[in-house]
Amino acid sequence: MSKQNIIGIGRTAETFITKQGTALKLFYDFIPKAVADYEYAVAQEVAKVCTCVPAVYALVNRTGRTGIEYELIRGRRLVDSFSAHPLRIKYYARRMGELHRMIHSNPLKGLKTASDIYEDSVKRYPDIKDDVRSMLLGFLRQSKGSALCHGDFHPENILVSNSGDFKVIDWINVFSGDPLADVARTYYCIRSGKSPEKKSLFIKSMEIIFRRVIAKEYIRGYFKNKTVPKKKLQIWDKIIRIHRYYENIHEEKEDLIKTIKRTLPKIF
Repeated sequence: MSKQNIIGIGRTAETFITKQGTALKLFYDFIPKAVADYEYAVAQEVAKVCTCVPAVYALVNRTGRTGIEYELIRGRRLVDSFSAHPLRIKYYARRMGELHRMIHSNPLKGLKTASDIYEDSVKRYPDIKDDVRSMLLGFLRQSKGSALCHGDFHPENILVSNSGDFKVIDWINVFSGDPLADVARTYYCIRSGKSPEKKSLFIKSMEIIFRRVIAKEYIRGYFKNKTVPKKKLQIWDKIIRIHRYYENIHEEKEDLIKTIKRTLPKIF
């Protein structure tokens, strides 16, 4: 595929516009084919129950790399819309929360559960007292819900079409369970997620301010006219941070260790 046709670069794949006018997500050659197979199967199932998903066309092979051919959404990522329209940040963030709530209204059977995804990280994390670890594991195992959860819902995985529709991509981390687990991860990504991109101190300072606004309005949009379950979100936040530690994102590890150590003993 020509680099001129590239429209996205991620940690596991690149996305290109094809001659046929579709979007081809082409996985790097070090990514096992089973990963692409799983995403393809899941994306097909999600598209059956959720209207905010691009159509899934085919599983393909290009120059020894596995890819998935999707409907091409002409527009821009939500994160770029924040930058392009700073005066509409609150509006976009609230819509993001409303969209996430709509996704969670769709149950889907046969998926991994929140416990399947997060339990091992809680068991492995070294700096947790036994009683706190036991309470976290008990909370996980007793968590209720069968909601369709994206697993990595953040502004880089949301496309805003030229007609204003929102479409959600990258469903590889999808699971079924308590939607608050999904909300807590999204809130973490907005407020605390970091990229390897080097930025000036001024840009970093402005980004912190914008992130706070976006996170606040996202929560407002998601819990519109409802009470925010702060206690449960705090517990999910700690579980998300522990799991995030094992995602090995170098830029976040130091902050994760400090925050987990400082706040974990206070949640029960």
